[in-house]
Amino acid sequence: KKIACILCGQCAVHCPVSSAQEQAHWQEAEKALKENAGQNGAKKKTIIALVAPYVRISLCEDFGIPYGGLSTDQLTAGLKQLGFDFVFDLGLSLPAVAAEQAKELSAARGKTLFSSCCPAWVRFVKFYRSDLADRLSAVKSPQIKSGELIKTAWAAKNKIKPKDIIIVLISPCTAKKYEIALRENKVNGSPAIDIALTTRELAWLLKKNNVKIGELKGVKTDRISDEKSTDYTGGGQILLEYLDKKQRQSYFTEAGLMSAEVKIKNKKYRLGFVKGMKQAQENLEKFKEFDYIEVLACPGGCIGGGGEPIPTSKEIVKKRIGALLGKK
Repeated sequence: KKIACILCGQCAVHCPVSSAQEQAHWQEAEKALKENAGQNGAKKKTIIALVAPYVRISLCEDFGIPYGGLSTDQLTAGLKQLGFDFVFDLGLSLPAVAAEQAKELSAARGKTLFSSCCPAWVRFVKFYRSDLADRLSAVKSPQIKSGELIKTAWAAKNKIKPKDIIIVLISPCTAKKYEIALRENKVNGSPAIDIALTTRELAWLLKKNNVKIGELKGVKTDRISDEKSTDYTGGGQILLEYLDKKQRQSYFTEAGLMSAEVKIKNKKYRLGFVKGMKQAQENLEKFKEFDYIEVLACPGGCIGGGGEPIPTSKEIVKKRIGALLGKK
C-alpha cells in the first residue's frame, strides 16, 4: 500500500529524542539577511517577514516569557533587529481570500467544498482520498495569497521589482515548506513565498543573533495599504468570524466537528470546522451534510502545529489557546 507523509510535523514536535526533525531553512533566511546588509547601508533586496499571529504566543516558551507577555509590536521589533525591512501580518490577505471563497461557494450548487488553507490536509486528501480531491477549494491559501499581493500590488505601489523582494513566512507549520515550493504557487515564474520558517527556527535565529526580544520596545507592524479595512489581524481561521463568542471559545478548546451558518446572497450555507486529522477522518462521512468544511491537520489547530516549540502537549496547547483568547 502506498504510504505518503502529509508533512504535518507532528512526529517532529512529539519525538522524545528529537530524531524526527523538519527541514531547516533558517540558514537561508540568515544568509539573505546578512548578504543584504550591504556596504555603506546599500541594500540589494527588500526582505519581508510575513508572520502568523500564533507565533508571538508560542515564542514565549523559548524565552521564558509568561504566555501573552510578548506583544506583536515586540515581535516586530525583534524581526527588524534581525534585518527585515518590513514585517506584515499573515492576515493581510484574509479579506481577499474570504471573498473568493464566498464566490466559489455560491457557485458550488450543493457540492461540499473543502478548504485548501492547510497544506497537510490538502496532501491527505490528494494521497488518501483522491476520490474527494475535486472538492478541494481552488482559492489560494492565505500565505500564498499574501505573497501574491505583496509581489504584485504592493510591489507596484512601492516601485519595487518583484524579483528584488524576498518573503520569509514565519508560522507554526512545517507543511508550508512544501506548499511554497509547488509550481502552482508562483508569481510570474517566481515563488509567492521564498522561505518558510517555523516558530522553532525563529526562536533559534533570535537567540543566535542575541536578540533579547522580551526586552525590546515595540514597533508597529507594517501595513500593506493605508486603508485599515484591507488588513486583518486575528486568530488565523478564515471562517472563524462566523462563530459567535461562545462558539469561538469552543472552537479553540474542543475537538471534533463544529458548525455555523452564513448567508450569502440571501442563501444560507452550513459551514463545518474541524481540527486534527484524527477528528477529520472520524467525521468524513458527516462532511456531506455541509456546504463548506475547513480542516486544520494539527491537534488544536495551527497553535499546535509541527513547527511549534518543544515540548508541545495538550496542556501546553491549552495554555497557548488561553493566551490567544486573553485568558489569565
